Amino acid sequence: MKTLSVRSFFLIALLTFTSSVFANRYNNAQMLDEIQFQVDERNWLEAKSLIDFFQNSTSKKNDMAAYQINKLESLVLGYLKDETPLYNQLKNNYSIRKANDYLDQYPFGKHYEQVLQLIDQTDEEQNWINAKTINDYSAYEEYLNIYPNGKYRNQAKTRLAALELSQYERAINKNTASAYNRFLFRYPNSQYRETIENKLAKLDQEFEYQQLTQYNSISGYEDYLNRHPQGPYTKEIKKRLLAEYLDSGDFAFSRKNYQTALKFYTKFLNLNTDPATAKRVSAKVAICRKYQHQVGGLISMVTMDTNSAAGYSFFKVDPNDPGFYFSLKFKPESVNVTPFATTDDQGNYNGDQAGTVTGNSKSTNFTITTGMTYSIRYPFWAYMGAGFEFKSQYDEVDTTDIFNDPETIWARNTDQERFFITPEAGFIFKQDGFALNYGVRYSEKLVHQIGLGVVF
Repeated sequence: MKTLSVRSFFLIALLTFTSSVFANRYNNAQMLDEIQFQVDERNWLEAKSLIDFFQNSTSKKNDMAAYQINKLESLVLGYLKDETPLYNQLKNNYSIRKANDYLDQYPFGKHYEQVLQLIDQTDEEQNWINAKTINDYSAYEEYLNIYPNGKYRNQAKTRLAALELSQYERAINKNTASAYNRFLFRYPNSQYRETIENKLAKLDQEFEYQQLTQYNSISGYEDYLNRHPQGPYTKEIKKRLLAEYLDSGDFAFSRKNYQTALKFYTKFLNLNTDPATAKRVSAKVAICRKYQHQVGGLISMVTMDTNSAAGYSFFKVDPNDPGFYFSLKFKPESVNVTPFATTDDQGNYNGDQAGTVTGNSKSTNFTITTGMTYSIRYPFWAYMGAGFEFKSQYDEVDTTDIFNDPETIWARNTDQERFFITPEAGFIFKQDGFALNYGVRYSEKLVHQIGLGVVF
């Protein structure tokens, strides 16, 4: 049995041998404080000895102190009950219910800490069994997070390493971007991370290379070389890009599109390392630089001819392919025509009053034509086309008004109103930013036309 502490022994001895002298001096409150101290320290035997001494003492007792000490006695007696049978039963046949029963009955019992440890050990065992049953990364990680110093921590780490290696080998065997990304997501701090990232980067470049070769785009090849100057496919991409530069330059050169050819040839020479090919391309570059300004363009032109006061033409010229043009021509006249008054080529007049055709006349016309342009030899182009022309004539007539006063009017000549097809052809001279035009058009007679325009 547990012995009394020195403090309690001297306290009881002092009260025993001096009770008659000091009974009134050592008050009940001091005894209550001492019993409460022993209870707080879970010194149940010492607390019980003090309570027995107080109850057996012949000194005068304070009612309130006696009441508090009696309450403490009930608590102490409850804790002094024998807890060993329940603890032994719990050890032999553990269950969480029995463990909780013990903790509820003996929150300060002598086996309290052992029961808590037993709960922890049992929970760890169950969690380890669960982790082994699930047998995946997250289960073992959860076990190690809960029990960093647990009984099975080494086994958990070993199993984690084995799982990681298995997943790594599986990703390597599959050799797909999804498998590598799944591995990195599951094992972000893996010892194989660098290897997986390198293989993933290689796969990405393989896919990019396949896409580039499928679309065979110059801009795609150039972009790849800018991003991967030392990539695994850089040499092959350079070879393909050189071929594309040369093919595009030769095609433009054959079409006499010297500016475009010069652009591709220059890119080829900047990337090329073959002296023989460079010599051949350099010769074409010299030709391109000589004739690079011999290009087509759009021409906006003001025109006039011997049959029209003004006109406008728009040309598209190309040194290799046919172009097109359209043209508007018109001759306006300010004529106050009398409604319903007409004349004819025989000088007859038909109106409200009698009249005589004087022989003076005015004419208007409107012409629209369109056609094709063709390169002859720079800087000359030919054009050829046809269109429609509408022509009107108005004759002067001396007549009288309703008051028989003389007046002069203009009447529409019905014999001179015509709508007909008019062909035309001509030449264009284009140099730098301006252009000249000379052509002929048949409009009941041969009509000469000239024009001046700008190139843009």
